Amino acid sequence: MFIYALLWQLVVSESLILTYVVYREEGLEMSKKVMLVVLIVLACAVSSCKGVSSDNYDKLKVGMEFDAVSSILGKPDNCRAVLNMKNCIWTDGEQEIRIKFAAEQVVFTASRGL
Repeated sequence: MFIYALLWQLVVSESLILTYVVYREEGLEMSKKVMLVVLIVLACAVSSCKGVSSDNYDKLKVGMEFDAVSSILGKPDNCRAVLNMKNCIWTDGEQEIRIKFAAEQVVFTASRGL
């Protein structure tokens, strides 16, 4: 978890440096500078918030609805439904989060490699 915090700080600091460099660039129109800054910030926010991580796994709770889980982890890599049960898997390399849903609510969570 400490490694993730260090990586997150590196991503944030690099994106802030890149944003500052783009903003200070001479020869670019202000509208282009603003658009680039917004794109950099959005790209960092989207790529860092969702996905398979121990921090996101810790946010999962029994009883959460599928949509709430998807807002944390993103779209599952695989889901299989039988009757009223659904088994979904989110993966990122060797890391994996498995969740069982009953009536679209979490009943079981498991992880590997986090």
